[in-house]
Formats: sequence, structure tokens, C-alpha cells
Amino acid sequence: MLSVGTYAQQEEAQDMSKTDRLIVKFAETRITDLSREEPEQIFSGDVKLYKDSLFMFCDTARVIGNNLWAKGNVIFIQNDTIRTFADSLYFHGDSSIAYLYNDVVLENGSNKLYSDLLIYDTRTKVASYKDTAIMVQEKSSLQSVRGYYDVDNDQAFFYDEVYIEGEDMK
Repeated sequence: MLSVGTYAQQEEAQDMSKTDRLIVKFAETRITDLSREEPEQIFSGDVKLYKDSLFMFCDTARVIGNNLWAKGNVIFIQNDTIRTFADSLYFHGDSSIAYLYNDVVLENGSNKLYSDLLIYDTRTKVASYKDTAIMVQEKSSLQSVRGYYDVDNDQAFFYDEVYIEGEDMK
């Protein structure tokens, strides 16, 4: 059974920092497939979601349980300071791990990390990559095949074919 309609969740006074489930705040349209054991919902048009201190925006989203597949102009914000942009995203809500794909940019202050695939653990605030990324910091850049970035401690670790260009990275 399918249901189709417009969707906008009512504004409610609630502490969003303690939400352990994925909540869809707004979407222009929603389609729900009730024939599955766990209903599948497809949202489109200016989709806005949140979970804990995470805010996610995209063009289209598919939600099954606490898992999210997002496409188109994906913006992923944590604690107002960590911003990530990508073409698509898979977010496993129970483990709070995000897999960001294609044209990924993670911004934290003046640091920017560019990759085509970034795995980001929202609980530990550690981003990792296994197939090349570039870290840009002011007038310097560093490229490596593998590495991870501890956002909370502002520490990056680079492995395999590391190249530095510009002034020394701090």
C-alpha cells in the first residue's frame, strides 16, 4: 500500500539534542510504502532532517527505520561548526555513522577536507577516507591516499603517498 502527500511536521517544543531517532522536519512531498515490514518513506523537495545535534538537508531522501539515503545538494551539519557537503549520503542512524559520496567537502573552521568518499562517525567526530583526500589549511594543502581527521581535537593523520604543497601544515 502506498500513500502520497505533502509533508511538514508540526513545530514542537522539544530538546533536539537528545533525539536518538531520525526525524524528518520538512519535505515538499512524501511517499510511504506500507507493504514492507518496516515502512519505507521517500521525501522530496527541500528535505530537512535531524537527529541529536545533526542537521541534514537534501533534495530527496529515503528513510527506512533509522537509516537514511539522501541525494542531491546534501548538507550535513553537526554542532553548528562542522559542515559537510556532498552529492549523496547514507546515514546509519543506530551507529550514527555517515557515508558521504561524490564531491565531499568537510569544513571545520579554516580546515577543509576534500574527498569522493568520506566515512564520518558523528559520535567520535572522526572522519576517515581510504581512496585519496586533500586537506586544505589556509595557504597549504596535503594529499594522501588514506587518513583520518579527528575533528574535535583538530588532528589529522595521513598515510600512503603523502604530498604537501605550500607552507608547513600546523
